[in-house]
Amino acid sequence: MNDALDRLRMLCVADVMTRNVVTLYSQQSMLDVARKFVEHDVVAAPVVDERGRCVGFFSAADFLRRELKLRQEAVAGNEGMLPPGGQSAEVHRFMSSTVQSLRPGEPLVKAARMMCEQHLHRVPVVDDQGRVVGIVSTMDVVAALINALDEMDVRRG
Repeated sequence: MNDALDRLRMLCVADVMTRNVVTLYSQQSMLDVARKFVEHDVVAAPVVDERGRCVGFFSAADFLRRELKLRQEAVAGNEGMLPPGGQSAEVHRFMSSTVQSLRPGEPLVKAARMMCEQHLHRVPVVDDQGRVVGIVSTMDVVAALINALDEMDVRRG
């Protein structure tokens, strides 16, 4: 039983992260981002510069905040039309620029603890130059936990 728990404790971020990451660029339009999210079936993505370094994070929640702001501005203006900043607005106007990130070699337990404490569902994984090399999600952490529990059940049975 301890073997499975020991292996779980030994896992690092690189062992569970998604390596094929959908990324965005700060100058991309909101319409492009919406298309990319739908095309790749994702709800969040790191925003990178031309060198692939993480400069922000954009999620479906950011879309909702943007929409709410646009609707409130339209109502306040009594115009019945959306103000400028609709489909052509760029990601950098709405992304979170304060981004928590992880390194591939960090312990998964540390990542899970950080995600719980800060209520994060996805965290970019970056190399020493700050380039995105993966993303770890709460589902990645849960899958690792389930695998360890399944291994313990097999050993008991």
